[in-house]
Amino acid sequence: KSLPVPGDGDLQRGEYVAPRNEVEEQLCRIWQEVLKVDRVGIHDNFFDLGGHSLLATRLVGLVRAHFETELSLRELFESPTILGLSECLSQISKNALLPSIPVADRSEGLPLSYAQQRLWFIDQLEGGSVQYNIPGSFILEGRLKRRAFKRALKALIERHEVLRTTFIERDGVTYQEVLEDFDLPFVAVDLSGLSQSDRRDEVERLARADASSLFDLSADLMLRVHLLKLSSVEHVVLFNMHHIASDGWSMSILVSEFGALYDAYGQGEENPLPGLEVQYGDYAVWQRGWLQGDILEGQLSYWRDRLSDLPVVHSLPLDKPRPVHQRFDGRVHHQNIEGVLGEQVQRFCRSSDVTLFMFLQTVFSVLLGRYSGSDDIVIGSPIAGRVHQDVEGLIGFFVNTLVLRSDLSGNPSFSD
Repeated sequence: KSLPVPGDGDLQRGEYVAPRNEVEEQLCRIWQEVLKVDRVGIHDNFFDLGGHSLLATRLVGLVRAHFETELSLRELFESPTILGLSECLSQISKNALLPSIPVADRSEGLPLSYAQQRLWFIDQLEGGSVQYNIPGSFILEGRLKRRAFKRALKALIERHEVLRTTFIERDGVTYQEVLEDFDLPFVAVDLSGLSQSDRRDEVERLARADASSLFDLSADLMLRVHLLKLSSVEHVVLFNMHHIASDGWSMSILVSEFGALYDAYGQGEENPLPGLEVQYGDYAVWQRGWLQGDILEGQLSYWRDRLSDLPVVHSLPLDKPRPVHQRFDGRVHHQNIEGVLGEQVQRFCRSSDVTLFMFLQTVFSVLLGRYSGSDDIVIGSPIAGRVHQDVEGLIGFFVNTLVLRSDLSGNPSFSD
């Protein structure tokens, strides 16, 4: 405990070997940007330097942009060094390169993305559903600059069209409609006159009430904000977005961009954020145009085969009967894996060329197999879905659920 906190320069690495050509130099610069490190050698391992699946997705997008080459995540896992990746790039065909995302013609109305279409269908089927609300909060410390706060909120909604998008149906087809004029979805509540315990209770009550309030997708903005005053120098900001316009990645964009705008406006400066090249509506049009013909049929054929004869449920020893209609009550359980066990897990991952997620997903599959007595274990896992570099900075609904199916028949080894 008395040792200093280790920094980037203290990482144990092999002997540094500098890039030898332009391709290796460019790859090193990309790795430095993604991994936030000062120097990368051609023998350094992406995952040993802190890389993981989300960063790997970002790396693939940057490789596409700089080399006009479509690198797969599998190829990165198989060649996780600069040297191996540069050799891999020289052998990849450029025929399957994802097309760029152009600014779409808005005269005929913008279609929904496939992800939005799913949620629109569910919303219409159920008459609104709060399980697709994405609530969040943060604390503002210091004296509030209310004018800067409102200006930052307005700039954020103007910047991301999806936050001021409503959904309309014409002749059986649903379209996105971007609002040019809108009222700020903002409510201020003064709790400073309450006792400390009453303030805490009221914040929790207001947070629960907002989280359980429906969005009207045909009329509401896809973001609403409550500003709760606890004292002259402390405020709680509650914000809530509908999933049809947002995801977990988007939450971090919203908080970081709002912070940058609020700081700038509070100091009398102008908007510090660079302009966005495309909007979510452009992505929706691009996605519809790209996923057609042979590409779409290839995707559908793969998943029809992968998900054929999928078990409906796993026969787990539940302590309560499974309800006829699904409820969305749940609980999160946290457990830390550290010390000797944590080191053993990390060492196993490195020796097996797998990520920590892949290891834990396998553990969970084996556990469910033991509990259910089933050989066919199916787990749904969210993925970021931001396969194109152009959408990295957008607030929007890109996330998807990937079906991970594990075959435990024949009692395979854990490594298998």
